[in-house]
Amino acid sequence: MKDASCIFVTVVSFLFIGFITGCDFRDRDFSDIDTPPDITAPEPGSGISVDEVYPNSVRLRWTEAEDDVSLKRDLQYRVYYSAGADISSVEHAEANGSPTGGWQHDIGTATVNSLSIDSPYHFNVIVRDEAGNKSAYSPVSGTPTDLIPPEPGNGGIITISAIRPTGVTLTWTTGTDNFTPTDTLEYLVYYVLQGEGDISTVEGMEAYGTPAGAFEMGISSGVVGGLVENGGYFFNVMISDAHGNRAAYSRVAVRVGDIDPPVPGGGGIISFSGIQSDSVTMEWTAANDNITARSDLGYMAYFSLDDNISDLDDIPANGTPVGPFQNDITSITVTGLNEATTYYFNVIVRDQAGNTAAYTSGSAETPDVTAPTAGTGVTVGKVTSTTVDLSWTAASDNLTAPDALEYQVYYSI
Repeated sequence: MKDASCIFVTVVSFLFIGFITGCDFRDRDFSDIDTPPDITAPEPGSGISVDEVYPNSVRLRWTEAEDDVSLKRDLQYRVYYSAGADISSVEHAEANGSPTGGWQHDIGTATVNSLSIDSPYHFNVIVRDEAGNKSAYSPVSGTPTDLIPPEPGNGGIITISAIRPTGVTLTWTTGTDNFTPTDTLEYLVYYVLQGEGDISTVEGMEAYGTPAGAFEMGISSGVVGGLVENGGYFFNVMISDAHGNRAAYSRVAVRVGDIDPPVPGGGGIISFSGIQSDSVTMEWTAANDNITARSDLGYMAYFSLDDNISDLDDIPANGTPVGPFQNDITSITVTGLNEATTYYFNVIVRDQAGNTAAYTSGSAETPDVTAPTAGTGVTVGKVTSTTVDLSWTAASDNLTAPDALEYQVYYSI
């Protein structure tokens, strides 16, 4: 039974005992004195913030709590969320909220998954010490959404498919998005006179460009009219997803009314090198154009077994293309040819307005590299003191006729 008339004071340990009112504690047994229970809840940190937002999740961050008994590393945290119910206190969070998992030690971030996009949520964090005392942080609200812009198709390349005195037609490959279906992505063409602003970015289009209408869903071409005749313009396309995230295609420059074709360089002559049994390398001088820069001129090579690819109209009709148009090239290797065969070659050059011109066709013959196949053997016939008659079965060849094959006899002593 404890002596109620005595007050005990311990400073560092029971090796030193202070006493009041003359009580003598030298022979006192302190084993029955209980340690006071921990009834103080942890003190939450400075608050919760929505660190990152995704279509179906959010990432929360908070400052870790402190406690008068438990160490920071021993404090545990649990995240709760609600679509509308009150989770501002421990009681409300546990009654109305949904936990994102179990208790976790010593954390300051957590990701809440499986949320509905564009739906607002309340989030809160409960902290618990080793004695089970709990405190609630101040709740925060957040809405999962899509913040990732769409991806322009084909690297953002825009093609000028038609040019008129005061207008152009643009075509492009439709883009993709992490959330919005491809067929519901929207597009809008912007344009500006050269020298009046850079529209290579979304911000530039909105600041300097003129929109050619309004956003349209799922389109891959656009017509711009009402332009200044013979004016130089920049054109670009803006792509937008369902959440308003936007991206820019690659800006293209065009002079309206440019109807002059490029001029093939070097008089249009095509030369050949590296002639092999199955390949030929074509070489030419770069062309020039009155509007389009040399680096933006495109070239497409063709070949044919017949001499029928001299004219601009005949080349695509009769020739076989060696790949697509490629900008700023002056050579290309044609492969997959047959040996000992004469081929005809030509090149079409195209400017950014779509005007084309043809080089001068040339020809090259691949070599015959397959040796004849010898006959069955040599037979010795009549032998004299100074002569020997030899005979053999005629050889064959993959290309040369039997009666055109030539033979050379060798002998040695």
